[in-house]
Amino acid sequence: MTPRRSRRLFVLASALAVGTTAVLVVPTPAGARPAVNRAEPAAAVEEAVLSASNGSNTVRFDTGGTVTVSEAVQHVAWAPDGSEAVYVGADQQVKRFRYDSPRTPAAVPPADPGGRYASPSYWKFGLGLIMAVKESSAKPWQIAVNRNPLKESSWPQQFVHSPDDSRHYLNPDATGVDWGFVFQAQPNEGGRLVGEPWVGMWDYALGQRKVVDNAANPAISPDGIRLAFVRSDGSHQQIFVYDLRDGRTVQVTSNPVDHDHPVWSPTGSRIAFSDGSGVATVRPDGSGYAMVPGLSGVPAYQSRRKESVVRLAGADRVGTAVAVSRAHWGGVGDNPATGSRAETVVLARSDMFADALGGTVLASAKQGPLLLTSPHTLDPATRAEMVRVLAPDKTVYLLGSTGAVSAEVQAEVEAAGYRVRRLSGPDRYSTAVEIANAIDPDPITVFAATGADFPDALAAGALAGAYNMPARVGGQGTVLLLTNDTTLPAVTRKYLDDHGFTRWQLNTIGMQAGTAMIEYAPRQTFGFDRYETAQQVAYRYFDGIDIAGGRDVVGVATGTNWPDALAGAALMGTLRAPLLLTAGNATTLSAPTREYLDTYRAAISTGYVFGSSAVVTPALADGIGARISGPGGYLRTEGGTTGTRTTVTSPAGPLDIGLPQRPSGPL
Repeated sequence: MTPRRSRRLFVLASALAVGTTAVLVVPTPAGARPAVNRAEPAAAVEEAVLSASNGSNTVRFDTGGTVTVSEAVQHVAWAPDGSEAVYVGADQQVKRFRYDSPRTPAAVPPADPGGRYASPSYWKFGLGLIMAVKESSAKPWQIAVNRNPLKESSWPQQFVHSPDDSRHYLNPDATGVDWGFVFQAQPNEGGRLVGEPWVGMWDYALGQRKVVDNAANPAISPDGIRLAFVRSDGSHQQIFVYDLRDGRTVQVTSNPVDHDHPVWSPTGSRIAFSDGSGVATVRPDGSGYAMVPGLSGVPAYQSRRKESVVRLAGADRVGTAVAVSRAHWGGVGDNPATGSRAETVVLARSDMFADALGGTVLASAKQGPLLLTSPHTLDPATRAEMVRVLAPDKTVYLLGSTGAVSAEVQAEVEAAGYRVRRLSGPDRYSTAVEIANAIDPDPITVFAATGADFPDALAAGALAGAYNMPARVGGQGTVLLLTNDTTLPAVTRKYLDDHGFTRWQLNTIGMQAGTAMIEYAPRQTFGFDRYETAQQVAYRYFDGIDIAGGRDVVGVATGTNWPDALAGAALMGTLRAPLLLTAGNATTLSAPTREYLDTYRAAISTGYVFGSSAVVTPALADGIGARISGPGGYLRTEGGTTGTRTTVTSPAGPLDIGLPQRPSGPL
């Protein structure tokens, strides 16, 4: 078996630390995802039950319940939200099943009967999987990261961590952290494990480090600052806890049986482990030891986290744009902790999409909302939102000529105390170029989509916004150009030729743009229709490993009209997350959107719906919730304002739900 290696995820440091208990610099903030990134409150995250798998086809829970799989299962591990599980089957391949469909598991590609897999678990908060892989009996164990746990694609899916030093690297764990993973290393002799193991960690800032000698099977705590591991006390294998901050080690078990397979509860308050022929738990300080009746084998916690479906909508398209803005951007006078600070506002006409398509990227790049107004007079709701989020003397961008956004509107904006910068050209293609120049006069990446219709450009706008690297954080911009369906406008051609882009900088979204720019040999992404094109954009550009902090949100908008989706695309670009499309008046989600949600349900905690029930039906919103949630279910909220919270009653009782914010900074 040969996992794909066309991209090397892990570049090993030239030298490894060899101290036995070296105190490490823990990634800030201690490897944990900031709480502000989660849509659900801490109480919802912490609810969990304990399960165990013992090589039979039955997974048992400490509640007395069971899950019966269609084959014998080993080392079951649950997704962060409990919505699904991965395991090693009787054929030594990794598979997964949805929590409520255990008898229909799916193979995790790439599968190869010539190799063996072990110890699978979720990586990057469910964005992918991490596991040990053995290509043949003569080769050592290696660590494989599978960034997309279900979808077959032409892109490399599996990356192998091996320093090529002939050691075994196995038993990886990345639960609850996004900076890397911990692992067990051990000498190799003809493919066999020999000698004394040690525990190390890999993080993207510091590379590989040895953490502690004479240690095996590590598990990282949810806050990323402690390691549970296995070590012999001279008679039996015991569980120890090592603190990454000060190097202190605590032995937490001492009874005369062998212990193995430590795993942390979602709160970090307890550690579960195999205890002789049973399963036990203990607190990290060694107190509270207790056997768990009815469980044996390898333990795993299944979260009962509640996911969120958040509808952002107003009475009309102007109101929806305001609702989208209020969901993310804090007010000028608000506490900075209650929402992101807007640096600008992008203002587009509400009756036509032509000039506004590039505005989604501009709003993300310049850090502000995209709002809509009548061409002839500034809408009162838009004015009120502009004044709420934007401090006086900041810049408001007007998209299009005075025929699109009138001089009267400009005068009203200026009278409100703002500087105005109008970006316009004789047509939509020229306006797109002007917007691109305002984002970055020398961009590093270009996306292009047809400007004759809106769907491809909406997906592309969220994408380009997500990949923007503003100058304030030392990066270069990403811009969106428009083609006239399959024809390349002269102004767009001149822009491309003047900048002298290489083919690796050029990307087209949709078949029309790909045809228009074929002579430049761009990287093309398209689908059978608008829904599949948006899905392919999400798969290709958002399932990578380089987006900071993982990805836990997704947006869904109607693919049959543009205003609500336009404001949504600007927000998703700011949140660095994909925008998917569906027929808004249908009873079921479009097939490509369903497939994407199924692929990444383990990673998605919040689904945004843009537009009222008349734009995107309640059945579609419920469809999103059903696909991304686990046994904890999901909560529905309507509207949403940064700094306030909406209480929604669920079957488990009232829960307080806030809207997630994305961290700033480069991808």
